[in-house]
Amino acid sequence: MIRKYVVSDRARRGKPAAWAKAHGVNYHKTLILYSMRHNEECTQKQIRENYRLPKQTVNNIVTELRREGMITLVPAKDGGREKVLYIRQVRQWKKEP
Repeated sequence: MIRKYVVSDRARRGKPAAWAKAHGVNYHKTLILYSMRHNEECTQKQIRENYRLPKQTVNNIVTELRREGMITLVPAKDGGREKVLYIRQVRQWKKEP
């Protein structure tokens, strides 16, 4: 029974898991970047709900990516509290305070 779960979990993870393992990158960080790349407007809440990750895990990784200058946060169009995550182009990467 457990073996079936592990096999199906691996199949569900697919490309992000394989890439993360091959490059020695944190799997959750890879999921967040993958979500941002494949969803036009992606919020932390959407990532948490899609991958069932803890709020603090997503927040810590987003904060780290912001400090590294890899992503930027933009207020959502609906005027709510949520912010949309965008990946910066490589030439724009710079560390933020």
